[in-house]
Amino acid sequence: MPSPYETLGVRRDASAAEVKAAWRRLRASLHPDRNKAATAQAQFVAARAAYELLLDPRERAAYDLLHPPVPGADILATLRVPVPVALHGGSVPLGDRAVAVPPGVAAGDRLRIRGAGEAGEPPGDLLVTVELVDDEQLRHEVRRDLAGRVCCDLVVDLSVTWLEALRGAVVAIPTPGGFVEEAIAPGTRDGHRFRVAGRGLGRTSPGDLVAIVRLVPPPAEPLLLDLLQLLQADAGRAARARLAEQMRRA
Repeated sequence: MPSPYETLGVRRDASAAEVKAAWRRLRASLHPDRNKAATAQAQFVAARAAYELLLDPRERAAYDLLHPPVPGADILATLRVPVPVALHGGSVPLGDRAVAVPPGVAAGDRLRIRGAGEAGEPPGDLLVTVELVDDEQLRHEVRRDLAGRVCCDLVVDLSVTWLEALRGAVVAIPTPGGFVEEAIAPGTRDGHRFRVAGRGLGRTSPGDLVAIVRLVPPPAEPLLLDLLQLLQADAGRAARARLAEQMRRA
């Protein structure tokens, strides 16, 4: 059952003027002559009783003595946040409410929604722990740095052509803070990792951005395929020749 303070929507330390103002607002919105809702009559009667109790100093003091405020308990929950939402911010549904997610949250972060916990005076809070959910393009990894702090890295795939990987190149890696140029050494293999410090997830101590090289196969052009076949054949003959030379020396 709500307290008279909750019924009027005022704090426990509300002044007489604030109690009167709250009653006038409720009286205007709940009066049976104006509000035909099925619950309006009962709400009007409850608001008037709360007003009369709180306006009388002696009755109010007696009520406060018998009904000391009991704070509501906090509620703990887990919030599954897609990595793109964690990066840019947004809202994520949790039960019958939408939880606002600030940009840059990391796995394990805790968000506090004040007043959304158990009922009480004051009501408790809702404490949600962030659990990140990867998608195809944006993923995450949790690690500890050299100081033992937990870091949340943002993991992406970096498309690199075979020619860039063979000859070496300078490529622009997209990060949350803009593009960062990185030199690719000749002979870089698929799966090689580049790390850009401080461009990951986390609002206070952000992790790194990890870009994983994914080699893009060349287009299936007949002329290009013939050239690659010749190059592979030459490479095979050269490798066999080196093996034969080692056997002769042995």
